[in-house]
Amino acid sequence: MDVGPQPMEIAEQVEPDTSSTQSTSQEGPPVTKKPRKKKSQTVDHELKMFCKRSVYLTGSRIGIPSLSEEVCDLISNELFCKTRELMFVAKIILHQNKRDMLTTHDVDKAIKLLGGVQLYGHHNAGETSYTLDTKKNVFVENDEEIDVYEESLQQFRAFHRGEPYIQGAWVMPEESTDNGNNAGHEESSYYVQICKTLMLGSLAHKRVALLDLKSNPKIGPYCPYFLNLVALTVKKGPQHGLITTTMIDTVSCIAENRFVDPSPFLAVNRAVNSLLKIVIEKNIESSNCDDLGIRLRAGLLLSKVMILWSIELKQQMDIVRHLLQHLLDNTAPFQTQYGVIVTLTALRQRTLDFYYWPVIERYLPQLEIKSSAKRGDSLMVYSQYIMGVILVNIIE
Repeated sequence: MDVGPQPMEIAEQVEPDTSSTQSTSQEGPPVTKKPRKKKSQTVDHELKMFCKRSVYLTGSRIGIPSLSEEVCDLISNELFCKTRELMFVAKIILHQNKRDMLTTHDVDKAIKLLGGVQLYGHHNAGETSYTLDTKKNVFVENDEEIDVYEESLQQFRAFHRGEPYIQGAWVMPEESTDNGNNAGHEESSYYVQICKTLMLGSLAHKRVALLDLKSNPKIGPYCPYFLNLVALTVKKGPQHGLITTTMIDTVSCIAENRFVDPSPFLAVNRAVNSLLKIVIEKNIESSNCDDLGIRLRAGLLLSKVMILWSIELKQQMDIVRHLLQHLLDNTAPFQTQYGVIVTLTALRQRTLDFYYWPVIERYLPQLEIKSSAKRGDSLMVYSQYIMGVILVNIIE
């Protein structure tokens, strides 16, 4: 890179001729000039803030061990120029604020203007003192003395913890906000707070949210969004026992709310499919959850909402077909077959006479073979549960 002539070369070019000057002088002794000392070639190296050795060691530490001397020199020069540019911008900010002392705030603002990485730390509201560590030749910040007793008395606030509640604001779709914009469900604080509570809240707050979904007459426009939340969580989220139970409770509370009817919305179809997925799901990620209890609740709720929300006949037939396929599948676990039988039983006359009993005649021999092939206490319990449900249907 051509950086132009050096200062010594410029000085030699403009130096006047001493012989001509002496010949033209009329009076006085001849002018003698002291010979100029050549500038040391190591001045630039001494003024550098980042030496090549530091650049090489930094590269080795981050996994770049083969930096040449030329590359290290270029990087150190670039760092030096960037640092000068940073301090120049910080100085401009200092003058704009009409102050005499440069602060860390000025440097941070300069870094932000230059597009650098934000630095953290070194923001102390009070004065800071340092002590020189002679062994390591570094300055160490002195620790401040803090009176913990006085600080604790100043920060102490006594309050009485009340009943858990969820705070939100009602913004209906047909109304408008203060700035005149129409408020959709994205702007509803109620929907956001209820969703956060259902997904991340404590059990006490979840009970408050579910109770409100069960009795609030204003949630009609937001029922599709809650049902979509259930569908997406069951489809893409982890099938954990606690989360699955919360999603079942959400659908159950909306179904029990006598003030709302979400049947005109397409979201009810997604919610029904989610309940079907819970019934026939192979694994639920929790060893402590009641797997059969979750499938029992999901199956009973599925049969309830299929009638309550007037699900289309075609979708009802597809659901029954999926249930029968999983019942006759030899690879399906006992838990899935238990959920299938419970759901088919809950549908009663809609499926018992036409689908249930003909398929049970084919399923019982498979159940006996499967029970004898797989030994284990838990598997025997599952098979006994299935036989119990079938016997209850026969007695009824």
